[in-house]
Amino acid sequence: MDKVMSIAGLEGRAFVALLSSLACAIPGIMATRTLPSTKDRVATMLAAPLMTCSARLPVYVIMISLTVDSKAKVGPFGTRGLVMFALYLLGAVSAMAAAWVVKQLTDRGSILLPFYMEMPPYRMPRLRTVLIMVWDACKGFLKKAGTIITLTTVILWVLLNVPMRSDAQFEDFCASDKECAAISAAVEKPESSTVKGDDGQVITDADELGKLLDAQKTSYTMDNSWAATVGKAVQPVFEPLGFDWRINVATLSSLAARETFVATLGQI
Repeated sequence: MDKVMSIAGLEGRAFVALLSSLACAIPGIMATRTLPSTKDRVATMLAAPLMTCSARLPVYVIMISLTVDSKAKVGPFGTRGLVMFALYLLGAVSAMAAAWVVKQLTDRGSILLPFYMEMPPYRMPRLRTVLIMVWDACKGFLKKAGTIITLTTVILWVLLNVPMRSDAQFEDFCASDKECAAISAAVEKPESSTVKGDDGQVITDADELGKLLDAQKTSYTMDNSWAATVGKAVQPVFEPLGFDWRINVATLSSLAARETFVATLGQI
């Protein structure tokens, strides 16, 4: 890969770091320690986060599912698959472009030397060494998942379920909303219910009607929660993208960790 990487002013060893970044940018940046040149290390470090890592994959899947028609095709290929491939390709191209720009700014006038690398003697690793390295990697992931991701998800759950309005205000809303009013009336008199289920049948079971009323209250609480208030406050910023407050909240939560984007949408 040395000839390919030389287009961006890098050497073949940088390919290993960028390839690792497809899993996660953190080990990709750590892999740059094998590069002997400080300037190459900096350029590769800045390019690594632009590669499409695995944490972005579920986000891409959701966004493509929302925006691209499942039946659309370009020749024999599905449009969704082509868009996903294009996103991966765009990540690689942007990473190479970023590395090229950094090298142009920091390495003017220098000559790209021929690539050479002394191959180390390969030996079978000891089982203890392998277990220690695996445990270090697992511990790092568990620390991140158990602190940043879990804590952010819990905080968002609280913000989504703490109402800014009282039960009396919900009752006023329910009285003015046609669907909620019908369910509320049916809870009091199940035998005169006019509420229909997904199958089109009228629901007269008191427990089922109670669950529907609880769902209405939960929806009202979430629509008037602290998180919804924040999401609606930044609505003008995301308006050109067509996002509603729900996606706004998920986008803001992803600043802590990208994995929380899907978790937040799942809660909402």
